Amino acid sequence: VKDDLPYLLTQIVEKAHSDEDADLLILGSLAVFSACLPNIYGVYNKREVYPNLFVFITAQASAGRGRLSLCRKLVEPIQKHMRERNKAEYEDYKRKQAEYVANRKNPDYEQPEEPPLRTLFMPANSSATSVYKVLNDNDGVGLMFESEGDTLANTFNSDFGNFSDGLRKAFHHEPISYNRRKENEFVELDKPKFSVLLSGTPRQITNLIPDAENGLFSRFLFYYMNIRMEWDDVFSEDDSYTDDHAFELLGEKFLDYYNVLKVQQPVRF
Repeated sequence: VKDDLPYLLTQIVEKAHSDEDADLLILGSLAVFSACLPNIYGVYNKREVYPNLFVFITAQASAGRGRLSLCRKLVEPIQKHMRERNKAEYEDYKRKQAEYVANRKNPDYEQPEEPPLRTLFMPANSSATSVYKVLNDNDGVGLMFESEGDTLANTFNSDFGNFSDGLRKAFHHEPISYNRRKENEFVELDKPKFSVLLSGTPRQITNLIPDAENGLFSRFLFYYMNIRMEWDDVFSEDDSYTDDHAFELLGEKFLDYYNVLKVQQPVRF
């Protein structure tokens, strides 16, 4: 399909070194974009569904799956924008909190609410409650991007971090509920819109998903990269314009698309 893609994806594929590298960049780009398409939905089996994908790119060592990190740069401008907004909101919160403490006896002053933690990326090395809280702070939207699938597998094997059931529910946009003991508050995510992009060796897949009976198996798209037995001279080309820089510029273009989608009416695909 690499010759029949929309303009933005065509520019991404132009940076590919081989057909398999093109596959890697297409699938990685679609996975990260799937978390950043607000107000886009479809209907499947009489249910509303959203673009979010779960993708696992697997290969033996030295096959080139490390280039998947370029796809992260496509949505980093969105992450940067969200973090800057979060920083401004938190500074405003601290100012209002200081005013409240100084005027606590004045009934006209109300204690301000701490702002939500705005972020697109969600680390796999997080507790289940932390993942759900951050999802709730971001209207159920999140992207988990991990270059080593073992990170998520190790989290699932811990006492505090097994949110496998939450991932399975999020794939179908089913409600996720939890209690926040500190505030004694019941929280429910109505329609989570969560995307996951992982990479790792085949053994890391079995660490994360031990068998086909595991519900995560049917929810992930898997792509296996073969090793190309040829020498790649990494010093043979002009390095004044790197792939990192090219993908950063493409990320800025995608930010424009994202901002348009955020303010428009919902579009049924």
